[in-house]
Amino acid sequence: MPWLEKKQNLILIAKMLIVAKRPTSEQDIRKHFNLSKFTTETIVNELVSCKLFKVYANAPLVQNKMIVITKKGHEFLRRFHKLLEILQLDANDIKSIDTIP
Repeated sequence: MPWLEKKQNLILIAKMLIVAKRPTSEQDIRKHFNLSKFTTETIVNELVSCKLFKVYANAPLVQNKMIVITKKGHEFLRRFHKLLEILQLDANDIKSIDTIP
C-alpha cells in the first residue's frame, strides 16, 4: 500500500469516506473526484481490503455496486481529525476535509 503513504492520498481517502457516509456507487466516486476507472477501482478495492468500505454488489434494483463506509472507516475519520488537531492545523484545514467540494 505505498500509495497510502502520501499525505494527499490520505486526504483523498478521508474525503471518499465522507462521501460514502451515504451509499454511493463506484461510478459516482469516480466522477466526484475526477479519477480514472482504473484508479477508482484500485483505491476502492484497497479500502475494501482495509475494511474501511463495504461493497454491496447485488443490491436490489441497483446496477452498480453500492459502497458505504464501515465502522472502521468512521474510526479512521475520527482519528484523522484528531491527527489534524495534534498537528495544529488551522480549523479551516480541518473543515475542508469534511466539506466535499
